[in-house]
Amino acid sequence: MKRPYCERTGTQPHPATKMVGWCLRSGRVWKYSCDEHCDTFGGPNYMVADLRGFVDNCSNDQPVHPLNSPLEASA
Repeated sequence: MKRPYCERTGTQPHPATKMVGWCLRSGRVWKYSCDEHCDTFGGPNYMVADLRGFVDNCSNDQPVHPLNSPLEASA
């Protein structure tokens, strides 16, 4: 799995180091960002989180929760 790129419109591709999220009427939106652009996505209220690592969920037979704990079996 390859590190995602910053999704700021109008910039050259460069590695993301943050995730920016905000709530819209249609639901939550998450975008990848770099340190420099994380405050320029706009919106009155948004969250910024450090992007520390990746888990390749496709390499296992069992799905993995984002916090890296196995999901409970479905009924």
